[in-house]
Amino acid sequence: MIHGDITEEDYEKSVTSKGSAIDWMVERYKRRLPLFGGLTKMEADSYEFALACEAYLEPESSTSYYLMRRLQQFSVGYALYPQHVGETIDFVLDDTVHRVYVSDRGQLPGPNHWMTAVQCSWVMRDAKALSQLAKLDVEQINSSCGDKHTVYTDLALIYQSLLCESDARDALLMAMYSPTTIEAGGHFEEYVYHCITPQLDAIATVVFDEGEQRFNQAIENALLLRQAFYTKHAETAVPRDALSLPLMGLAALAYDRLGYRVTVENRYIPQWLVEHRDWSQLPPLPDDNLRLNYPIRTQGPEEK
Repeated sequence: MIHGDITEEDYEKSVTSKGSAIDWMVERYKRRLPLFGGLTKMEADSYEFALACEAYLEPESSTSYYLMRRLQQFSVGYALYPQHVGETIDFVLDDTVHRVYVSDRGQLPGPNHWMTAVQCSWVMRDAKALSQLAKLDVEQINSSCGDKHTVYTDLALIYQSLLCESDARDALLMAMYSPTTIEAGGHFEEYVYHCITPQLDAIATVVFDEGEQRFNQAIENALLLRQAFYTKHAETAVPRDALSLPLMGLAALAYDRLGYRVTVENRYIPQWLVEHRDWSQLPPLPDDNLRLNYPIRTQGPEEK
């Protein structure tokens, strides 16, 4: 079994901190919370943390589905928010549509954030979100974020090709020979070798339809290298590193598009989520679980 390390203490902290953060926002904003970059990024990060803990310790719990859905909704919200600054838009949280004013506060999303939204939307089978994300100008996202690590900007172009079902071969070559892939130097070069380059091999098995066995060989190699990196650098590891959103998204895409199943025993890729099992039969969460009274409503420019 290939896995990271998460403890019961990590899990309890994630649940407690998530509830406390939402309660704090309810009190501060009195349910008048606008949608803006800082909020959506913060929420996406915290739900990724909570999902990693839940999926690791309770891999097939219904709560992991609800956490995954929130992670996807906030990730998509962050990727899309710069397109709607100054507007009031529909923002879907859980099954409820909220009319929300979009503020310009917070940093602009970069290629990593856009890719996270795509990965999560593949897992959630959200065709509408995928269509919206496909319409964004990835080149503009890459140029506006100021990220000097070209491997991320090149990787985003691969995702764009996968999303639009266009030829990804040139983008794959660019990422494999990207300057920061080859000569990043130091800790980041090691990270690229262990956690990014193996993704390219797994993506290639999907692009070239190399078969389920070859796909699983690439997935296993990627998981083992990821595990080795965070074992060696345990002092830098956080609970969400025990989850691999890139490989989850790719596994969901490969399952839907080619029928490939992940057969490698691991805890980085929750099988129940990526195979979209029995979601229609899930019991509803209790009202107090995950604070479903999330403080979202319209806040216009006049409400300071």
